Amino acid sequence: MSNLHNGNGQQPLVATLREAPPLALGRKDAAKSIGVSERTLWQLTADGHIPIVKIGSRTVYRIAALEKFLAEHEAKRAAAWHKRDRHPGPCRPGRAVQASCRP
Repeated sequence: MSNLHNGNGQQPLVATLREAPPLALGRKDAAKSIGVSERTLWQLTADGHIPIVKIGSRTVYRIAALEKFLAEHEAKRAAAWHKRDRHPGPCRPGRAVQASCRP
């Protein structure tokens, strides 16, 4: 029974399962994949930005959730960048009101 097949007799089922891409990552790999420390990943999780999946005592991060977080974070940063480019500087009380500071 060491040579299980996927039904069509061509490729072993065990080999197919081993080649499947992972659906989730452990804490270290998840942090590394998005380029942050484990502590930062924990804080993002605690703040509700990145959901976790508990499997017994193990905590894993779905790859789709990590990709979603990165896409949302990228969109927020891009919006802030564009807003900053349109705004010449901080609005300070007691100075002439800039057109971009008016409500």
